[in-house]
Amino acid sequence: MEGFIANLYELFGVANLEKFSDNMYHNNFYLPIFIITLVVVVISALAYYYALNHPRYNRWYHWTLWCLITCFVNSIITWIAASDMLYTFYAEQGMDAGFPWTNYFVISAVSFLWTNVFFLIFSFIIKWGSCNCKRSPFL
Repeated sequence: MEGFIANLYELFGVANLEKFSDNMYHNNFYLPIFIITLVVVVISALAYYYALNHPRYNRWYHWTLWCLITCFVNSIITWIAASDMLYTFYAEQGMDAGFPWTNYFVISAVSFLWTNVFFLIFSFIIKWGSCNCKRSPFL
């Protein structure tokens, strides 16, 4: 399971960042990021379809805006979680992590992509119980 999740976040080898990716994989840091991603997506989709649930927001552009906000929030959470886990791991060993910001940007961008995909999937799964937004994003 950890290997599959690592492949998702490394885009099956396209976004492999050598030492950064090796550290994330060997210390099982991809799994908590994946779980956080799913929790954020589920909470956000439930909030859109059941809490927001208003005829005014039953448009594709409202759904798109909500999805983009979810993607940005999850990207920030991913950046913070990855940097915190790696800095803590290296601090326990008395070393400096020293990874450039571009590594964290790449994992955040990949998280943005997968958040978008998961939000679309969860939207198709849970939208049918919504009174007003069950046709969103396709109206």
